[in-house]
Amino acid sequence: LIFAKTMKLRDGLIVAAVSIIMFTIFILYNNNSNSTGADSNAGVENEQTVEYARNSYNFEMNEYPEPPRPKSGTWIPEGWTGLPISYDNDLYKHPNESPRYQSAFKGVLKTLLTTPRKEIIENDELWIDLAAKYTPELGWNGFFDAMQEAYKFNLDDISSRFHSIGEILVGYTKKPRHAVEITSRNYLHKAPLHGAVWQIIMNFKEKNEDNNAMFDLVKNELCYFKDYDGMANTWISCAHGVGHGLGYFYNISGIPYSLDVCESQEDMQFQYACATGVFMSLEKLFPVRSFEPCDTNKFPGACYRFKNRLFNTIFYDTPNPCDTQSDVNLKLGCIWGFAYVRSPAGLVHDFCKPFEPEFKGQQPQSSYHAACVDGAFSSAPIKSFSDTLGRNSVCDGWEEFEESYEICNVRMTTDFQTFSFTDEDAFFYNDPLLHRYYDPTVPYPYPPAEWLMEWNLIKPKSNPKTHFGED
Repeated sequence: LIFAKTMKLRDGLIVAAVSIIMFTIFILYNNNSNSTGADSNAGVENEQTVEYARNSYNFEMNEYPEPPRPKSGTWIPEGWTGLPISYDNDLYKHPNESPRYQSAFKGVLKTLLTTPRKEIIENDELWIDLAAKYTPELGWNGFFDAMQEAYKFNLDDISSRFHSIGEILVGYTKKPRHAVEITSRNYLHKAPLHGAVWQIIMNFKEKNEDNNAMFDLVKNELCYFKDYDGMANTWISCAHGVGHGLGYFYNISGIPYSLDVCESQEDMQFQYACATGVFMSLEKLFPVRSFEPCDTNKFPGACYRFKNRLFNTIFYDTPNPCDTQSDVNLKLGCIWGFAYVRSPAGLVHDFCKPFEPEFKGQQPQSSYHAACVDGAFSSAPIKSFSDTLGRNSVCDGWEEFEESYEICNVRMTTDFQTFSFTDEDAFFYNDPLLHRYYDPTVPYPYPPAEWLMEWNLIKPKSNPKTHFGED
């Protein structure tokens, strides 16, 4: 009897032990598995990469315990580099070393590093599910941290989703200002900020066509921070997002009206940033071998800076494709955009040589050369020029071209990522130059530029460079 009871006890313990082990395995598997469609084979192959990415990531605020939030107003968490966070903004969660937070962070990394690239680019549901699964633990700031970390691993594919993730964010936002606050860091080319702002603008326009009411929203809830110290670049990105929203809402046929809406604001920096958003939204809908819609609309520079396909795949070896523009204003904008897209860096002197004036002060040639210099320096980081030409010699040789020389010095000595509009004479877009020959009394659309037959014989070049708005 004792022997029989002992055997039953042993068997019961064995069953209990096995059950515990199986349950533990089940829990570990579910904590580490990915439910957003990642390729399982790729996951095995890239697990070491995921672990390296996770372990090498330096949480910029993990040594700071989250302080109590204020009951009103805004606060700046330790280590936060964006706009002050509203006390009731629940999109923000403080980074920490808790197992739940770490597991969620790793989950985002694993999905982005192991999911087939085609899924990353094309599967909207993947991103919707990813946000739904991990933002409750990470907050949207932690979610962006994980995306930023994954982007370091040569995942250019995910950059195509940077804008759309901002659109998804808006669905989680209680107040428009909250979306702007959480996307205001210099992360992911600020594309999530663009996407969030344009979605908010489109949502508003669907219910209210009153542009005055829209600009009340823009000034009070979206782009309210122009004079904040160090936030000028982010403000430009916000205005750019407004233009995106107008462009998408009014579409191709509404480009002139969208630009009129941008121009209705007195602030010239806002006008140009807004116009870039309109054109960036719609340029891809026009043929590659075409100057459309830049050659017939106002703000040509804001348009030509997004002619990446034209300038990089067709005019990659053409020294001056802008001569057939129908007036001086359009030609100047074309030259500025051409230099912006081509980003000649160390070759900037040779690149801009076709636009040099024949004598000091000759116009409009001096303005054309200044536009080339300004466009080139507006696009490429200062480091690109200083590394190839030497920081002290970048502007050498342009002394006789006074405006070009001055522009070069300003662009080389200003950090346009961290500058402030409170600084005297601060600007992002050189509107006195870009607007010099603009005549508002001339009716538009303007006559289109001539397309030369010889340009049809150019063999296209692949892999154009892409810009992400105001980066």
